[in-house]
Amino acid sequence: MSSYNEYCGSEAIISTKQKQRVLSLFPLGLEAFKAFHREKDKQEYLDTAAEIEQQRLSRARDIIADYCQAHGLADYGYASAGKHPAHAAGIVTALLQGASLSHRKLAELLQVNANVVHLASKTLAQA
Repeated sequence: MSSYNEYCGSEAIISTKQKQRVLSLFPLGLEAFKAFHREKDKQEYLDTAAEIEQQRLSRARDIIADYCQAHGLADYGYASAGKHPAHAAGIVTALLQGASLSHRKLAELLQVNANVVHLASKTLAQA
């Protein structure tokens, strides 16, 4: 996203001709270009390790929120695994499939014992 500001602002590193060429790939011009960059995806680009980790954590939080919404949970609360063990396993499984975080990081994020994550991973691998 380093050149994003070049296309959206008045920076002068990229030539006007190059900007016009790139923006011509978007039928609605600059607004479509901005919308394209707001879309979330699972790809990791040439970001720093810290940025990639932040993106993974953000994706994990989105997965948790989506799971809660789909299952009628007002809020998982990260620490309610004891109250909802089935949901804890479901959320861990969803995170294992989509978050690209280590077991340790997932356990830390959900505030659960690492064994909860390992058991869900084992179950997922056997499926």
